[in-house]
Amino acid sequence: MGSTLLKELPLPDLIDTYVKHNVLTTADSVCRNEMDKAIHIFGAEAAIVTVLKQILASIVHIQGRLEEAETLWRETLEANETALSKEHPRTLTNMEDLASAYAALGRFKEAEKLQVESVELKKKWLGEENTETLASIGNLAVTLEDQDRVVEAETLLTGVVHAERKIFGPGHPRKVSSMGHLASALLAQGRTAEASRWGLEAMEISEALQGREHHETLGAMSIMVRVRVNEGQLQEAELLQAEILESATRVLGREHPDTLVYLYNMARIWNSLGRHADAKDLMSSCAELQVQVLGREHRDTRKSWADLEALGRLTNNR
Repeated sequence: MGSTLLKELPLPDLIDTYVKHNVLTTADSVCRNEMDKAIHIFGAEAAIVTVLKQILASIVHIQGRLEEAETLWRETLEANETALSKEHPRTLTNMEDLASAYAALGRFKEAEKLQVESVELKKKWLGEENTETLASIGNLAVTLEDQDRVVEAETLLTGVVHAERKIFGPGHPRKVSSMGHLASALLAQGRTAEASRWGLEAMEISEALQGREHHETLGAMSIMVRVRVNEGQLQEAELLQAEILESATRVLGREHPDTLVYLYNMARIWNSLGRHADAKDLMSSCAELQVQVLGREHRDTRKSWADLEALGRLTNNR
């Protein structure tokens, strides 16, 4: 007896469909019901249960429930390594997913370790320019950038972007993520003009193919906000950031980790515009939500509290 979820769509398409149609709560409920049925019929160790648990982990991760996703993916990785092998495609996907949870939780060294292992295994079994290998290299590059190793990240991402261009041609959505992250790595090095070119292309492709409020479009738009700030175009940056924040709040929810990043960015822009009191209030809301969602020791939370203290000193001295 198979899962009705699995009959409809393979895992990546299923998750992407849920994201596009913003029915994650329904997806969560359906997946849990399917998993309960499978456990009752086949037992908790059955392969179908592991697959459904992986789907559930992806859903809760998109919802921003990071610790729950990390727990689920750690359990499924142990099950897949035992039942299948370390080199099995499902196990490799599981490794990548768990690494993404570690990275989102600020545990970058743990994420990097898993990603390096995944990249090496995919190079061995799939080849250097296989699309799955390229996706894994891109994920590793993002983790390196999160650790301020931006030159290493740029090198990896440049290779990924050019390989994907050769494979997919112009205007393919698979290129959006790698182009956006390349733009981010360039921005971190002060190379604003180059970053603008890649960020704008990523935003236009994603908006045309996935919609203005798709999470990848919002991410590319956020890159362009950073570009405008670097160019000194603060009013334009504020308008674009306001749109991003409104869309993310509506689509993802105010407590989603991505929304909190956008909230933080808006507070920084207001501060740059001289709206120090407004920036302080918004940063306070952001920091309090981050404590609830990410924990007090998460890197993003600590950064928000540090900025809030600086804003407090600034407003008190006025």
